[in-house]
Amino acid sequence: MPASTATARVEYLLVIKAIRYVSREFGRIETDSPTQDGPITRRDIDRVVEAVHGVSTEVRALANHVVQAVQPSRRAQTASQGRDQDPDEDGDDKAEEAMAHMSGRRSKGLAKHRSSAQMKLHKSVMQHTLALMGRESAKSPFPEASVAKAQIVRGWRREEGECCTVQSFCLDLSATPGSEWNQSATNVFVNDFIDVGTYECKNRKLIRHAFMTHFRTIKRQYDRQCADAAAASRGAKVDRSAANREKAKEQRKYNSHQRRLYMSLWYPELRKFAPLLRALGPDGMSSDEGEYVNGILHHYRIFLKLWRHPQLVRLLRILDALYRRFRSSEGQGEARGNRPHLRYLSQDESANTLAVPGLPQNAYEPAWLAALRPLPRQDLQVDENDLDFSIDPEIELEAAPFLQATIGGQIYV
Repeated sequence: MPASTATARVEYLLVIKAIRYVSREFGRIETDSPTQDGPITRRDIDRVVEAVHGVSTEVRALANHVVQAVQPSRRAQTASQGRDQDPDEDGDDKAEEAMAHMSGRRSKGLAKHRSSAQMKLHKSVMQHTLALMGRESAKSPFPEASVAKAQIVRGWRREEGECCTVQSFCLDLSATPGSEWNQSATNVFVNDFIDVGTYECKNRKLIRHAFMTHFRTIKRQYDRQCADAAAASRGAKVDRSAANREKAKEQRKYNSHQRRLYMSLWYPELRKFAPLLRALGPDGMSSDEGEYVNGILHHYRIFLKLWRHPQLVRLLRILDALYRRFRSSEGQGEARGNRPHLRYLSQDESANTLAVPGLPQNAYEPAWLAALRPLPRQDLQVDENDLDFSIDPEIELEAAPFLQATIGGQIYV
């Protein structure tokens, strides 16, 4: 079967599955004789189609046929159900995913969550790596023989053969996954992973990619253990609280961006804002800081980004409200997982005053933009074309009940 045909077949099945999910929510869809009990609108079908990434032209045509078949007489009051998504990744590599944004490896688009097959492969790679390196768990110390010594790495030549064997497997944890030694060690790993016959995946390319991704987790574990050992030798302990708080703050910004971008794609009326959300990225989101009462996290304080135009801020608040609705009993969002945390507005300015470049002119606060000197203004690469920030009144009505909440006299957004 040609690749294009196979892809279209998969997309067709995904849309049918999603439409069936909608039919269970709104009532059975009888295409021969539509009823008034379960109205399905074009907007509903569009949302289903948008929820399935990479839908082909043929599948979109299918959605149009479905709309013509059901022809409801009134507009549905809720959005159709999107695809399930689970933000969790497998075991030790969860931290790797969480820190990827700070190292610049995360894109500004929606996260692509691993499939069950990918998660199974990564778990198998983790288990096999532990076995080859003689470790019982991710918290186990690294045996001396499992870490290549610098003088041995320098003396090794690729033409002499692989850098190690299965019995003497070791990695150069002072280098990157792409170093010559680690590339050779990866060959040894992939060959043994397949030869043991225990694991389901036999695709060398996939196994290699999974191992090289896991390498960063291994290196981070090793560096952490080395730092702890060095501190212990001085009778001290490594304090990671500040670094952990900063990582958590960056992760919240990333999560906020993901939620807002997802909502802009979920509603057909808001898709015109998706390019702006992608351009903003996590760096365009407000920072926040946790506030504690008697050692217990109470809420988060939002820091202002003075360069953002009020209409841009309003758009972001509406997207937040729509996400809260999406996750509430009135929406169709996934019931599992943490809800967005409580945040309140402060008058404190964000420590990061750098504006995101390349946005439409009317996304920047006018007085802030006018005050820029020529060179900073040039560096900002402002798009002189204005963006239409108008929002469908029906969308605003959906968002209104969820825009803010007052708890104990404090207004949260």
